[in-house]
Amino acid sequence: MKVVGLISGGKDSIFNLHLCKYLGHDVVCVANLHPPITPPLTHEDTGDEMDSYMYQTVGHEVVPVVAEALGVPLYKQVETNDLVYHHETGRDDEDEVEDLYDLLVTVKRAHPEVNAVSCGAIFSDYQRLRVENVCQRLGLMVLAFMWRLPQDRLLNWMIDTGIEARLVKVACMGLDERHLGQTLSQLKPYFTKLHNQFGFHVCGEGGEYETLTTDCPLYINGRIELGDTRVVKHSADVYYLQSSNPHLEPKNDAITTDWKKACKSLSVLDGLEYYEQDYPRLEDEHEHFTMQAPVSTQCYENTASHQHAATACLRTSSTTSVAMSNSIDVLSVPPTTTLEPSCEITNMDVIQQCRYVLEYITATLAPSSEYEILYVEVQVSDMSSFAAVNEEYCKHFPAVNPPTRYCIQTDLPQGILIRFRILAIPSAQAVVNTLHVQSISTWAMSCIGPYSQAKRFDNGGLLMTAGVLGLIPHTMSLPTTGWQYELWLAMRSLHKITNLMSSEYTVLATLFIAGRTPLIPAVQLAAKYLNVDPSSIMGLRLPALPKGASVEVSLINTAHSTDAAINVSVYVGESVEYLLDGLAPSNGALSQCTPSLIYYDVTRYEELDIYDQLPTDIRNSTAMIPVREACIGTARHSLVMFRNDIRYC
Repeated sequence: MKVVGLISGGKDSIFNLHLCKYLGHDVVCVANLHPPITPPLTHEDTGDEMDSYMYQTVGHEVVPVVAEALGVPLYKQVETNDLVYHHETGRDDEDEVEDLYDLLVTVKRAHPEVNAVSCGAIFSDYQRLRVENVCQRLGLMVLAFMWRLPQDRLLNWMIDTGIEARLVKVACMGLDERHLGQTLSQLKPYFTKLHNQFGFHVCGEGGEYETLTTDCPLYINGRIELGDTRVVKHSADVYYLQSSNPHLEPKNDAITTDWKKACKSLSVLDGLEYYEQDYPRLEDEHEHFTMQAPVSTQCYENTASHQHAATACLRTSSTTSVAMSNSIDVLSVPPTTTLEPSCEITNMDVIQQCRYVLEYITATLAPSSEYEILYVEVQVSDMSSFAAVNEEYCKHFPAVNPPTRYCIQTDLPQGILIRFRILAIPSAQAVVNTLHVQSISTWAMSCIGPYSQAKRFDNGGLLMTAGVLGLIPHTMSLPTTGWQYELWLAMRSLHKITNLMSSEYTVLATLFIAGRTPLIPAVQLAAKYLNVDPSSIMGLRLPALPKGASVEVSLINTAHSTDAAINVSVYVGESVEYLLDGLAPSNGALSQCTPSLIYYDVTRYEELDIYDQLPTDIRNSTAMIPVREACIGTARHSLVMFRNDIRYC
């Protein structure tokens, strides 16, 4: 990618540029927001340092020299706005983030080839969310490779890579003006001591200190000398260093100019070693076993009666606060809707069908109505349409706190090119926490599109994750070493997500597989990663998954096993009659009209035949997913009905 680096001159922004370059990205230019320039100060003046949760402003007078050392153009802008960001809307014209927007617009005009932004965020959601918001509006990717790296490991990485960063601001107990100008390598033992004494953040993520990078492998034109400096007292116990004549000095000839050699500590990112150290890969007893995927099956012919087999609706049972829809597609949307298509339904392409159905959903069930949508299931008849569908999908869901989502290819009935199922909660009852990380990092698979990694609702009770692929996080590409590696990486991402959301107890996992991946061995290996019995995992074989992946995993989790009572009634069998035997009115199942989900083996059943055998109440509250193979744990089944009832303790 062609990258603009957001820099303050500090260790974080400069080290992330090293990671960008090492991973093959091209740093085209750098950009900086700085405070208004003030006249020369006396020793007692507080100077032009601004307190910002978003940017480091101390040392801004050295930034032009940093750009000179890097050998790339610098774009600067005065920071004029304040902290008035509204998370619900994602923007405010008077927020400091709008200064960043204007700065990046200037960069894009000068360098239209730029398509990514380097961001030095480590743990600050405040900073990450705002950079992501601006970049999403400008169509730019965010590269934040240090996001949520352990601070002790990151500090060692910086020092080992040759980052010479000096303290230019101190603002905590244990640090004072005597420490200004000292390097990270000099202070590392002292930082460790402070951490052991009172939880000092060794990378300064608690605002303990700020730095200026005076030398590093990326400085190709020399190292930075600060020249004449003076200490400024900003406030009680807060001091910073100001330089009046920073300049470049030639580097020692003995210092290597070999990039790879200088950054050899980053070689752990060349393969999967970093992720192995972080989340060990488990061996599978079927390590070398694969199977030939079933051949494509013939879908049934659509009939007029199928158009009204089930009308799109959102239902809850009498014992749950969560509402689930049945299958919503062009043939289930009520024909009386005012959102008539511009052409006959049978002639609509996948984008027209997608638009038609999503307009119905957003008009009747969207967050603007009485429900907040938490989760969206997308089935497509052909995964090659995924990019176009995703583009249309973006227009109908919010960029801020969007629902979680998974997308799968299924053998949909003829005439249906796309189908949705949604899960929602009444807006009046909604207590929802959202995790949506769009930045590319080493942390976990990013969600660049309009969907979140996870939603946790009901005061922290239940967590639902998006469908997660086994992508290498920092490249967002699939490994070439087989389905076992994909499953491992998917589970690693899910581990990071559920850990961050404090919901690590898995109640139910859905494992989608495609290609030559063996179903039962994949379920067994997934159970080992999740530390659950295989019966907690639903395994489903499908024709295809996004990006040509072999596996995709979605979880329902809680913080503890006692947090929520999730009653998932499962009925399996070889016929609809057998399934219905378990739904006798005597147990109250029918009267509750609990939303149901039926997975059926498309090689053995036709959807219309199943619908025709279902009682009306069940038919109108049932979603259908055609699969090519299904199992619960290690037991294969050709017909499975889930009736979900979520109750909170």
